[in-house]
Parts: sequence; structure tokens; C-alpha cells
Amino acid sequence: MTIEKKSSIRVAKSENGAHHETEKKMEKGSDPQDTITAPKTIIIKPGGGISEAPPMLQPGRDGLPSNVHRCQEKWQNYIMYHFGDIGIFFTTRKYPLIEQPTFKKSILRDKSGILKTIYIDNLKAYTKKKEKLREKKVATFAFMFGQMSEESKQVCARDPKYDEAILQQSNPLKLWNIIMRTHLSEQTGHSRMNRRVARKAYETLRQDEGETLLNFKRRYEDALKTLKASGESTPSDEDQAIDFLEKLDQNKFAEFGADLHNDAANKQEMGVPDTFPDTLAKMYACASRYKIVVNKGRTQTGG
Repeated sequence: MTIEKKSSIRVAKSENGAHHETEKKMEKGSDPQDTITAPKTIIIKPGGGISEAPPMLQPGRDGLPSNVHRCQEKWQNYIMYHFGDIGIFFTTRKYPLIEQPTFKKSILRDKSGILKTIYIDNLKAYTKKKEKLREKKVATFAFMFGQMSEESKQVCARDPKYDEAILQQSNPLKLWNIIMRTHLSEQTGHSRMNRRVARKAYETLRQDEGETLLNFKRRYEDALKTLKASGESTPSDEDQAIDFLEKLDQNKFAEFGADLHNDAANKQEMGVPDTFPDTLAKMYACASRYKIVVNKGRTQTGG
């Protein structure tokens, strides 16, 4: 017996205006798990999982870059937690691939009808997955649009494809591409000024007091991405390692840096191969293992 389903999509603003909600109504006989809803609040798993609200997207201002890279990470985790693998588009810039079943001539030659039945079942499953993906797109778009500040919407509105994306309200990848184009550096309206802003943000970047090493590494990587996106040249791998070292909190890592430099200088003088970390990953690994003396009798690692 075939169960027919009808659905209607409604997008509405939540009470706090930060999220949108998408509801799907079905006739009797449908699977309740097929309902797609853009969540209003974070759902915390008993065993851990997402426990913080996703950030609001902000454009760059006053010489500081946008938080678009942080949004990319947090939004992707949030969407994948609630809607599944559709969230991979934040990284891959593609939607999940749904393979369409292939009709083969052997199906026509099969007198038992088994192959035909299998093909029809696969085709139904394919159609259902496509419809489910479409519904997830609508819900994801609603969530993203709800997480954009008014300033970010104004910046995105400069993009020629923004109006079309807003009218469709069903293509979150298109909206994300617009966000990336308009938020990767402070939009001054002048490409050379954008490069200067990105360069200045990189040059003045420092680890904040009390900031974890991992969080600073993420901010440092974001600054590198902004440099590249603005068209500014990025430092070499070796320079990235040294820059990262020099930008660390000197109240914690001054001795660590001095030890590395002294060790490298001594080995160079003795003609011994240099073991100074020559990539960002290696420098981070060394810094994270470094023992920081907090007070007498207590130590902590760099992270």
C-alpha cells in the first residue's frame, strides 16, 4: 500500500528574533521523524555535545576582522547536530551527494520482477532523500538568516546575488558563499584598503591573558585565512611558526621562546641539525607541551 504525503513549509521568526523555525505538517501515516524543524535553542546531549549558543555573524569593523570563521565552525557543528550531514557544505561548499539509482536493461529481462521491485524501492528511497534534503535546506537557511546581525545583512546586500538568495530562502549554500565573499575582511569598498586592514589585523594579533593556546591558534589561523581572502600574501610555513611564537602571551611563554631560540643558536654554532619548529603545527605542539610555572610547587601545560 502506498502512503501519500502532503507537506507545507512555514518559516517564522522566534520570540527572540535570533532563530527561525521551519515546520512540516503531514497526513496520517507519515513518520514523525520526517518532520524538519529549525531549532530555537540548543539541545544538550546527556553525554555532552553542543552546550553553547551559536554566535551571531558580525562584519569586520574598526580594523578588526569579521567573526565569520568562528561562525563557520560553530554553525557547521550546530547544523550537523540537528540536521545531519547537510552541514558539511560549510567546509566542502557542496551539498551531500544523493546517488540516483540506475535503470539497467537487465531489469526488463528479469521475468521474476524482483529486479524491477528493487529498482522501484530504490527510486522511492532516492526521491524521499531528495525531498528530505530540500526541507533541511529550508530549515538551515532559516537558521543562518536568523543568526545574521543587521550589519551583516547590510554588508551581504551589496552582493548582486543576495536578493535572489533571500527570495528563494531555500539555498543555504548560496547564502554562505555570499557571506564568505563579503565578510572575509572588513569591507571598505576598496581592495587595497581591505588588504591593509587584513594585514594590520594579523600584525597586531596577540594571545589574550587567560586565553587558551587552542583558542588563540584558531584565531591565528582565522587571521591567515583573512589575509589570503583579501589578496594579501601569507607568511611562509617557517615564518608562521615564528610569528605564532612571538604572538603568544609573553607572561607565560617568554621563557619558552628564549629556550627555543637559544637551543637553535647553539645547534647552529655546533653544526648540529636545527630542530626549531618550522611549521605552525609543530610550534603549537611544542608550546602545548611546555610546562608553565604558576607558583612554587605547581605547574601547568601551555594549553
